[in-house]
Amino acid sequence: MPQWESHGCTLLDDEDASTIEMKVNFVRPVKETLITTEASVIERGLRVCFSKCTISNQKGKGVATALCTCTFGSESGRKNPGQRGKYTPTSK
Repeated sequence: MPQWESHGCTLLDDEDASTIEMKVNFVRPVKETLITTEASVIERGLRVCFSKCTISNQKGKGVATALCTCTFGSESGRKNPGQRGKYTPTSK
């Protein structure tokens, strides 16, 4: 799911992520067609990240929206609490 790309880009090398909650609203069916996804991080704290994803069909109409909350942790703990991974989108 595109949200993992948006969450994963904020992880440090020794961090792991687990999903706390995920909600998907399906607006209309998708037949055999191309879809476009756009995911973004709404808020990222020290331990929790909240993101959203919108999915559109070829005509640009929304077919689904997803919200996801993840928690982060590492065995060694966070040495630099202000440090974040850098997100560089690869596609829309």
